[in-house]
Order: sequence, then C-alpha cells, then structure tokens
Amino acid sequence: QLKMSTFNDALDQIKDGMIVGIGSGSTIELLVPKIAEKLEQEQIKITGVCTSNKTAFIAKELGIHIIDVNDVDHIDIAIDGADEIDNDLNLIKGGGGALFGEKVIDAMAERFVVLADDSKCVDYLGQTFKLPVEVDKFNWLLVAKRIKAYDELKVTRRMVD
Repeated sequence: QLKMSTFNDALDQIKDGMIVGIGSGSTIELLVPKIAEKLEQEQIKITGVCTSNKTAFIAKELGIHIIDVNDVDHIDIAIDGADEIDNDLNLIKGGGGALFGEKVIDAMAERFVVLADDSKCVDYLGQTFKLPVEVDKFNWLLVAKRIKAYDELKVTRRMVD
C-alpha cells in the first residue's frame, strides 16, 4: 500500500526481532534517535542494516545493533527519505551519495517506507533536484558522454566516499 508516512507511522512498523534497513540523509538522521528511543522504551531489539557509513555510525553511537548488508539474506522493512516525489509517487533518491547502497537495501526489503515532508513533493521529477546517477570510476567518462548526448544535458561529476 502506498501512502505518505510520518515518523510515527514508520516507528510503529518496527517490531521486535526485525532486520531494519536504515536509509541515509537528513530525514533519516532525525529518525535514528527516535528508533533508539523506541527500542529502549519498549525493550525490543532489532538488527539494523544501513545504507551509508554515516547512518551506521550514528545508529551505533545510539546503541542500535548494526551489521553489514552481506550478513543478512533479507530485510523486513527499509525506511528511507527521498529527494523529490511526484504525484504518482515516483521518487528521486541518492542525492547524498548513497544511491547504490539505498537501492540494494530497499530492493532486499519486504516492505519499503519513504519518509518525506511537503517540501519534497514536486510536479515532475527533476523540478528542484538534479538526478543522481552513480557509476563506477572505471567507466564514469563513458557514462557522462552518453548522458550528455541526450538533449544537451549537463553532467556534473561529484566524488563521494
């Protein structure tokens, strides 16, 4: 079922014993302390799998048990933010540089919850945010040339971790 979720909606879906995919970005950095608080208040345990090193660091500092994605064969629920969302619930993710990790963890999840406020809602994707494309350093120049071939699009190369 597709719907806009609030922090409380997302937190309510986290249950004892779950493997939880924890996304990246400013929205998730606000959510992680709330997850830690829920675990302490309800005396439940989860295993977290994070899409970025930064999120993993924050979660570990707050006492959330975090493991590597290669150590799980499934994820019960993944919670992440978005950079833009259109009226058909298509979204742009990965602007913070964790696109590949987000795709892997979100695809492994039985349920995927996206948290976003009204500022992320747009009429069309790309309205307020550049489309991130993550490529390996091995072929970045070829990919950039192919993208530029479409309607004179501008390609900006950015290095992140």
